[in-house]
Amino acid sequence: MSNGKMSDQRFERAVLMRDLARHFIEANGEFIPEVTPPMKEVCDGGLSIHFCTEFPSHDYRFYLIVDDDLETNRKRSRVMSVYWNEEGKPLVSNFRPGDWQERLMKLVPIESVRVVH
Repeated sequence: MSNGKMSDQRFERAVLMRDLARHFIEANGEFIPEVTPPMKEVCDGGLSIHFCTEFPSHDYRFYLIVDDDLETNRKRSRVMSVYWNEEGKPLVSNFRPGDWQERLMKLVPIESVRVVH
């Protein structure tokens, strides 16, 4: 189940990375008190992960972004943006493969994550 021009394989990889990042931020993230809507943040392994649980959209409730803090070009630091609703149907608006994926997998072993679709 791809969305748009993205291949099914790339889409599935993005969804897996979303699940790993979500698992990590739910276990380790902290709410940012001055932000509306509510958002959690965690920075580790050269990655900054943000997870919004009340995204103000009619189509999507959740929003997760991953920034590669080791990327020297700030315009290319956003490596993933994914939206989804209660049914878990994701919209991958940005997914740029790179070594950040291996860093994320070191933080969260794949075996420990229940995949959410």
